[in-house]
Amino acid sequence: MFTRFTAITTLGLSCLAVSSVAIADSSTQKSAQNKKKEINYSVISIGFEQVSYQESITNFLGGIQESENLKTKTSVMNPMHRSKSYSTLSDDWGVYIGTSSTLIQNVEKEDWKLGSFGSIQENDFKVSSSELEIKAAYQLYPGGQFIIGTMFNTYDYSRYHLKESTGSAPLNKVLKDFIRQKHTELGDSPEVIEAEVAKAGLKIVTGAITESSDNIEIGVGYAYDSEFAQNGNWHWYAGAEISVPLYYRVINSSSEGNEHTGSVSEGFGLHTYAGTRYLFTENVSFDLGLRGIYKKRDQLEKTLDNGGTQTLPDITYQSMQYFIGLNWRH
Repeated sequence: MFTRFTAITTLGLSCLAVSSVAIADSSTQKSAQNKKKEINYSVISIGFEQVSYQESITNFLGGIQESENLKTKTSVMNPMHRSKSYSTLSDDWGVYIGTSSTLIQNVEKEDWKLGSFGSIQENDFKVSSSELEIKAAYQLYPGGQFIIGTMFNTYDYSRYHLKESTGSAPLNKVLKDFIRQKHTELGDSPEVIEAEVAKAGLKIVTGAITESSDNIEIGVGYAYDSEFAQNGNWHWYAGAEISVPLYYRVINSSSEGNEHTGSVSEGFGLHTYAGTRYLFTENVSFDLGLRGIYKKRDQLEKTLDNGGTQTLPDITYQSMQYFIGLNWRH
């Protein structure tokens, strides 16, 4: 009887041990399933961007002739590079660091149109950009991220070979007639009137005009990356962010001594991106991606140190970027 009791006790202890092992295995599996993937990678890419740039000023002639809006829009394609890295900081947080810059500035023709006058000026145009992004990513769930961060970017524009176009002669006539009438009403002598009329008209700058726009922005958004949620060789990602300028500075070579600055209330930006990657080894993947950038700044009136005013145009900047890159995990 003692032997039988011992056997039963031993069997009971064995069942308990097996049950404990099963529970432990189940807990380990659940813990592994709930644990977020730890990913660290760096990617370097090369590609090209299609930039569309537009400036406009409403009622450009003021009281001289109402409702004549000045507008120019041009498009240029430049080769560029982009690099991006992601580092895991904890189960919930990570950080993205990205850079991009224009490699070669291509040149396109730019045509300035003024309402009923049509084309009044033509010139050559080129643009380059450089960007630095530092963004924190909070893991909402496997693959889904809340993005918040800062962007530093500089856009440089150059215009040269400026010349008058078909609408410049009619415009000059309107401007000279306005000045002649104004000084006649003031009772100026014919000599003074003709001297002032001679100064009136469209002024074409000789040489090149350059402009630099420096911006510090803050943005928030959402991104999804399937590699954070599942295993496999093929993965995809997509995201969208909205930003506002904390600070911007515009310097134009035609406005010597005038530096224009502003902040959050004077513009906004949208940033979208998507892509796919294929892991051909455990740590190395081949990436294809695209980015869309849209930036808007409203027309502004700035008071100069001499008491005069200067109008900064309404600006719309759009860029579609296409990349191919090599991505490695570390």
